[in-house]
Amino acid sequence: MTRTLPYGKTQKIFRTLLILSTILSLSLIFLTMNRMEGLGESPSDPAAEVEKSFFEQLSAGGNLTLLASCTTSIISLVGFVSTLVLGWRKETRDAKTSELERIKLELDLERQRIELAKLKAEEERKQKSEP
Repeated sequence: MTRTLPYGKTQKIFRTLLILSTILSLSLIFLTMNRMEGLGESPSDPAAEVEKSFFEQLSAGGNLTLLASCTTSIISLVGFVSTLVLGWRKETRDAKTSELERIKLELDLERQRIELAKLKAEEERKQKSEP
């Protein structure tokens, strides 16, 4: 029997957004680094000059911002995964505990039924021996 959590849909949405933001941050870092390496190939092209100027400005503070964003996303992802794993472990423990409790109650009920049957049998023997 699987139990669905009331916040399961929200959890899936946030997990997806977190993974997408991490992938986007990493791809932006690698894209920026690759573009910066290839800028010296055609200095006479005006478009290359504009692109070079843009990436030089981006590299001043943008790489630090991208790195901070990526680091934050990765740390958040690690926190999310660890929380998720701990939650699964707790739910598993709770499920096992409730299953053991159910079995204990069933055994208790069966023991009480046996005791009741013995008492009824004893009462019937007393009634048969009295007349």
